Amino acid sequence: MMELKYTEVLKLNKELENNFTSSSYNITVLSNIIVHQSKEILEYLLRDEGINANVEFGDYDNIVQDSHKYKDSNTIIIFWELSNIVDGLQFKIELLNNDQLDEIFEKTKSEIDLVLKNLQKTSLVLINKFTSLHFCSFDIRKNNLEVLADQLNQYLENRIPANVRLVELEKVIANTGLDNSLDLRYYYSSKALYTVDFFRKYSEYVKPYMMSANGKSKKALIFDCDNTLWKGILGEDGYENIEMSSITKDGAVYAEIQALALALNKQGI
Repeated sequence: MMELKYTEVLKLNKELENNFTSSSYNITVLSNIIVHQSKEILEYLLRDEGINANVEFGDYDNIVQDSHKYKDSNTIIIFWELSNIVDGLQFKIELLNNDQLDEIFEKTKSEIDLVLKNLQKTSLVLINKFTSLHFCSFDIRKNNLEVLADQLNQYLENRIPANVRLVELEKVIANTGLDNSLDLRYYYSSKALYTVDFFRKYSEYVKPYMMSANGKSKKALIFDCDNTLWKGILGEDGYENIEMSSITKDGAVYAEIQALALALNKQGI
């Protein structure tokens, strides 16, 4: 999809929409920023895989209340940006004292608790981990925004139930590139922080969760072993002459492949 222009995605998504007779897979995005460009990109990615995705949005900056309103959706995605927890927090936070910082932390914790309670019966909930990267990438010291992000992420990790997955937002930004992920001009004019390029990467990143929820995840990994799991042909070269150990330069590649395969096996493949 990365090679398609956004206008082409819009067109193809509309064409795919008319091909489905099955019921919709309903995805609701709750956010305290504007993320509407994600709709057609995510729908297209899933529809192209045979999932009749329908993406809608809650009200702007109304995550807690909308978590109850949309709790019956098949999937809930939550964009909860630090900079909009308090308007302009990214530049105000260094001026706040410890009591004010604690108040913000405690208030956000209570909101997280309410959201998790409201969504405890939703099949799949994707919550983006908090990040300060958008506004702190050039700081050589750890500032208060980074500290707050770490505290809230730790709180989330300690409390999430089985139906919730935390999305590593900084990995998406890293794969897109910080400059290509953000448009601060639109953020300050209309609270639209992310670019189309970011939403492409983000949709690809979260797609496997929804593929799995629709029974379309990969169940098995099948190898042709010779010259794949080891260098050489076992039946011809014999065990002593194949290479699959990290001790040798050639064998190291195959040892890495085996380790990756075993790691996938631990995940259920």
